[in-house]
Formats: sequence, C-alpha cells, structure tokens
Amino acid sequence: MHMVGLKVLKNKLREYVRLAAQGRGALLADAMLADACRKGLITPAANPSEAIPPSDPVMTFEALMRDLEEGRQDR
Repeated sequence: MHMVGLKVLKNKLREYVRLAAQGRGALLADAMLADACRKGLITPAANPSEAIPPSDPVMTFEALMRDLEEGRQDR
C-alpha cells in the first residue's frame, strides 16, 4: 500500500486512479520514490526497519470533512 497526503492526492488524483486501475501502483510508486531521492526531494530513512509503524488516525473522518469544507470556503 502506498500512502500520500491529501494535497498530493488531490493534485494527482487522475494519475493515482490510473495506476490503481492498472494494478501497477506499487511498482510505479517505488520508481517515483527512487526518482524523488535522486532529485534530492526526499531522503531515505537513516535506520529503515522491517516493523510497520502504528497507524493511529490523525483525525476523525468528521474532522477531516470539516477541514476540507473550511478549506473550500476560503477560496
């Protein structure tokens, strides 16, 4: 599974939908990450581990929807 932030998802939604439909999302996501590392946009983890970090929700769905609506009202 590949996770992206909401802003990136909104900006590249068509691309992510196309990748998911083709079933190649993980392969292309790895290539995109490698490209971003080469360009210096991101830095790999200093101590990569095999353990999956806990995935506690950052906010509730309701709070997310309120935040989105407030952002739309600012336009």
